[in-house]
Amino acid sequence: MLLLLFSALLFNYFNTTV
Repeated sequence: MLLLLFSALLFNYFNTTV
């Protein structure tokens, strides 16, 4: 569960950066 949340956070971070 935690991994999924971390993955979503990373995806959101990259999406905002790019």
